[in-house]
Amino acid sequence: MLRNMRKGLFSGLFLILLVMGAAGLVLTDAGGFFKGGIRTSDVAKVGSKTINSRPFDNKLRRLTSMQGVEPETAYELGLVHQVLFRELRNLLMLQGANDLGIAVSNEQITSYINAIVEPYTSADTTSKKSEILAGLLRQSGMSESIFIEDVQTEMTNTILTEALKAASTHTPSLIVKDLNDFNNEQREIEYVVFKNKDAKLEQAADEETLTRYYKSFQERYRLPEKRSFTVAMLSPDKIKDSLKVTDEQALAHYEDNKASYAVPRKHKIAQGLAENEGDALKIIAAAKKGTPLSTAAKQITGDDASFIDTQAYTQGSLPKELDKDAFAEDVEKGDILGPYETALGWHVLKIVDVTEETTPSYTSLETTIKQELLEESTWEALDETVGELEDRIFGGEDPKVIIADFKMSEESYKNITPQGFSDDSKESPLKDVNSEDALNILKTASTLGLGETSNVVEFSGSHLGFIIIDDIQESRIKDYEVVKSDVKKQWTKEQKDHATFMRAKALSDLINQDQISWNDAAKQVNLRAKKTSISRSPSFTDKDENKAITARNRSLLLGASLEKAQVLPGADETLLAIVKSTSLLTKPSDKGSKDDEELTALSETQNFQQEALAILYDALQQDYKIQINEKLLKFLYNQPQQQQQ
Repeated sequence: MLRNMRKGLFSGLFLILLVMGAAGLVLTDAGGFFKGGIRTSDVAKVGSKTINSRPFDNKLRRLTSMQGVEPETAYELGLVHQVLFRELRNLLMLQGANDLGIAVSNEQITSYINAIVEPYTSADTTSKKSEILAGLLRQSGMSESIFIEDVQTEMTNTILTEALKAASTHTPSLIVKDLNDFNNEQREIEYVVFKNKDAKLEQAADEETLTRYYKSFQERYRLPEKRSFTVAMLSPDKIKDSLKVTDEQALAHYEDNKASYAVPRKHKIAQGLAENEGDALKIIAAAKKGTPLSTAAKQITGDDASFIDTQAYTQGSLPKELDKDAFAEDVEKGDILGPYETALGWHVLKIVDVTEETTPSYTSLETTIKQELLEESTWEALDETVGELEDRIFGGEDPKVIIADFKMSEESYKNITPQGFSDDSKESPLKDVNSEDALNILKTASTLGLGETSNVVEFSGSHLGFIIIDDIQESRIKDYEVVKSDVKKQWTKEQKDHATFMRAKALSDLINQDQISWNDAAKQVNLRAKKTSISRSPSFTDKDENKAITARNRSLLLGASLEKAQVLPGADETLLAIVKSTSLLTKPSDKGSKDDEELTALSETQNFQQEALAILYDALQQDYKIQINEKLLKFLYNQPQQQQQ
C-alpha cells in the first residue's frame, strides 16, 4: 500500500491527501474524475445550492472527533452519509422557505447569537460577548462566516417548520376518544399452561430415527475451521533509529524551500460594533478626531460589548466583508476603516499594527526541518522495505530467514477460529479482536493456504508485517457417536413441543367449534385455569405473577376475538388462552381520564406534525433534484480501503 501511495498512478492522489491533512481540504478536479452537473469540489447539490467539500469536511471532522471516530471509520459505518443527508435536508428546507419568501434579518441573527452567548457571560464576567463568541468558535473549529450561515439556515428553517406545525395543532376529539379507548381497553383473560416437558410420546426415538434426524440437522454440529499462524512484525522505529539527517541536508532543504516557511503578513485590528450604520459613522468620525476607538464605540452605542479588543489577523481570517479592505496594499498602521455590515452588525476597524511577511532564520527552524526530513526519510525507507520484503516473499525465500534478517518480532497463534477465538478460551488471543489490526490479520489469514505467506500488510502505527499459515484444521461435522446424546435430547424436546402444541390446538378447535366449553376443556386436561387482565395502557399493572403472558402473547391476545381460544407456543410452555371480556380501565376520577386524553391528543398532534413535515420534505424532493458526489466521498474517506484492494 505504501508503495502504491508514493509511486505510479496513486502518487498524485497521495500528495493531495498530504495537502488535505496539513491544511484542511484543498481539492480541485483530480483528473476530471467526476462528471454530470456537479462540481468536482462539491460533495452534493440540492437544486441551485451546493455543499462544498471543505466546509463539509470541517464539520464532519468536528462531529467524528467528538465521538472518537476517524472519518474513514465513520464512512464504513455510514455516519458520513448520515451527516450529509442532514445537511441535504437543511438545504432542501431552506430552498422551500426561500420560495415562500421567508427570510431572516441581520438583527434577528444578532439577537439569536446574543442569546447563545448570554449563558456564558455569568461564568465569565471579565470578557466581552464578542470575545466569548470568538472563544466558542475557536473551540469548535468554526469560522465566523460558517457559523452565521448555519445560524441563518437554522432560523429560516425553524420559521417554516414551526409554521407548518402550527397548522397541525388540533386533533379532532372523536379521534382522541377512539384512540384513548383503544389504549385503555382492559381484557380479562383465562388460560391454562401446558408444560412441554410433561408431554407423553407414543414411542421413544430408535437408532434409525435419531440417525435420520442427525443427518437432517447435522449443520448444528459443525465445528468451525481453525487456523494456526505466525504474525511477523517490523516496527518503524527500527528503521527510524538507523536514519540520520545531517546539518548540510537540513540547511540545503531550508534554502530550497525558504518561501514555504514565510510567516504571512499580520495585522493587529481593533473593532467597534454598532447596530446601525449611523452610529458606525459617528464612531468613525470620533476615532478620526483622536478619540480612542473603545471610548467612541461605548459612548455612542452605550454598550460595553460594542468594542472588540485588539486581535491579530492574517488575510482570510476575517469575514469577507471586512477582509478585503483590512488587507489592502495601501493600509497602514493607525488607519480607520469602514463601516462594513455583517450579520453581527456594523463594523469599524482600526489598524493597530502591521507586521510584514517575514521568514524565520534557519537556526530557529533547524529542529523542525530535521524532524520533517527524518519523517520523509522514514517514509522512503519504509517504502523501500516494503519492496524488498515483497520481492523476497514472492521469490519463495524462507520467511524465517526474512524475519531474522530484518530483526522482525513474531508471535504465533494456535487453532484460531474465523471469529478470532481459540479452543479453550472465550477471550481472543488477538487481544482486541475488534481492532483494525486483529480484523486485518483474521481476514488475511483466511485467504491463505497451508504453508503460504501473505503479501506485506500495513498495521497501525506504520508497522509492517506478513502472516505465515502453520496449520489448518478443516471445518467438519462432529461424528454421530460423539453428539448422540445431544441429538436425542434435541429430538425429544422438539417432539414434545410439537405434541403439546397439537394437544392444545385440538382443544382450541373444539372450543371454537362450540363442541366443548372452556371450563370443560380445562377439566379434560386436568389443568387449573388461571385468570389475569391485560391492557395497552402504560399505567396498567400486570397481575400475572407467573409472567406466563409474555409481551408477544399479550400483543396477540389484545388483537384476538372474544371467546375464541388461542394457542400460544413458547420455548418451554404452551398456553391455551381465551379472552373472556373487554372493558375500559376505570379511573379514580374524571381528572385521570382527562389527563389521558390530553396525553393522547398531544401524541397524535405530534404524529400529525411529523407527517406534515414528511409530506413537505417529499414534495421538495420532487421539486429539487438531489445529487451526491459518491466518487468524491469515496476518494476523501474510503481511500485507504481502495488502495489496500
